[in-house]
Amino acid sequence: MLLIQKISLSDFLNYKEEYVNCLISNSNNDYITEIFVFMDGVNPDLPKSNKIKYFVRKSHNDNELIEYSKE
Repeated sequence: MLLIQKISLSDFLNYKEEYVNCLISNSNNDYITEIFVFMDGVNPDLPKSNKIKYFVRKSHNDNELIEYSKE
């Protein structure tokens, strides 16, 4: 199963412990094979796992199209 989550950087900073615990718990779940996380920015406190793929907002234009890039 694929899990996709979008997190704003401000929400992550306000609820860091909850997000980290959730990502760690989900990455330890054998039923979930990959986790895609879309964020507005990066933070060193994000958990590392082979299952978790982070995509960071690269640009945002007037047509509400948001480009993400894997770092």
